Amino acid sequence: MRTHRPILLLLCCALVGALPAQGDFLKFDLKNRQATADLDGWALARVLARISADTNWEVMVEPGTELPHPASVRFNRLRVGDALRRLLRGTSYSFVPTESGKRLLVYSSSASAATKSIKGKKSSRIERELAIVLKDGDEEDAKKLAESLGATIAGKIPGQNTYLFRFENDNASLLAREELNRRDDAEVDFNYRATRPTSANAQDASADQFRLKPGAVPDSEKMIIALIDTMVQPNAANNGFLLEPIRIGEGVDRTAGVPTHGTSMFESLMRGLEIATPEAQSESPVRVLPVDVYGAGLNTSTFEVAAGIVAAMNEGASVINLSLGTDENSFVLHDVIKQATERNAVVLAAAGNDASSAVVYPAAYPEATAVTAMDLRGNLASYANYNASVDVKAPGTFRIPFGGKIWEVNGTSAATAFTAGLTAGRSTTFNTPAKNAEAFIRSKLSFAPPATP
Repeated sequence: MRTHRPILLLLCCALVGALPAQGDFLKFDLKNRQATADLDGWALARVLARISADTNWEVMVEPGTELPHPASVRFNRLRVGDALRRLLRGTSYSFVPTESGKRLLVYSSSASAATKSIKGKKSSRIERELAIVLKDGDEEDAKKLAESLGATIAGKIPGQNTYLFRFENDNASLLAREELNRRDDAEVDFNYRATRPTSANAQDASADQFRLKPGAVPDSEKMIIALIDTMVQPNAANNGFLLEPIRIGEGVDRTAGVPTHGTSMFESLMRGLEIATPEAQSESPVRVLPVDVYGAGLNTSTFEVAAGIVAAMNEGASVINLSLGTDENSFVLHDVIKQATERNAVVLAAAGNDASSAVVYPAAYPEATAVTAMDLRGNLASYANYNASVDVKAPGTFRIPFGGKIWEVNGTSAATAFTAGLTAGRSTTFNTPAKNAEAFIRSKLSFAPPATP
């Protein structure tokens, strides 16, 4: 199998706030025949996808049908029929009974024209949990607030006055959210799940030897890349570049014999660092700070990722790599990314591997550099996401050594980590701020989404 070496050689030549309003919640509760919404600018496809996921209705739409204006609406425990009238205002819709339940037809001309199926994924919202940002006060005030709402404090982000409240049941959390939205002393956000990414595959192949060594430089001269991910294993091939890890997620990952996603991203990152460092230079002042936000779990959360970013900022990270994502928008996560970029850190995030124009967070935030993947020919990889929020494309396939074997890693995650290495390497090679290196890479590896027919 070929590698990205020709593309990498070309790259080598080129390279040597205020919290937003709520508006991202829609839930249909058919058991109680009611719905709750807090939407800000949702397109019809997104509304229908969530209806499909929550109700298990078969949802069909007439191609080309759109809302006159994106749905921006808020209501609480409204009857399902009334909720649909408000959500789908400006379109026509009807129900048809089926053997398995109901079919919802949404159309602009006739019901028979509703031929496109809409299938939604369940929300990645973590039930029973809310992220709370106190505008004033301290931890004692947070404890009092939690007690008054019938919650316990399950986590906090130091220095942010941000806490994770956990409730006895989901209904209690939704009622507390209503209460907090009526107050002016706190902001409330949901906590969303981000699934653990897949690992690499063993290959009967060879990999290029890595030539760089960690240079002996004072701490003040080190450039730190924060790798917000799973654990990076201590027997990684280039572990001389690793700093003492920060652990955010609960438990310890005991993965052995195969590289974790974090280890794969670390090695992909090192390939980018080497490409951006002149061959005459054998040492690098770059160091990688592993921030484990998954621990032993199958998932992390937007709250834990935000906590990891804050921890990385506190350690002086100039580049923050986020080879992870969720389809939900969290203002708590967005706000800490804003803070990081305001401190002149570069934040890179993976665009996603759904082979679609689907938006993934945190890549969709304008402060982040969103990275998609290209194939061996330099074209958009078959699995890679593409949309207007994507900024750059980079190689997405790498062979990495681990445990005496060669492993292949693919994805926009690897492309993002590679780009983080490029950014740090260019910054240290040319003694320029990471922001300047980011701007250069954006100009050289810029991405434009495919034209729609």
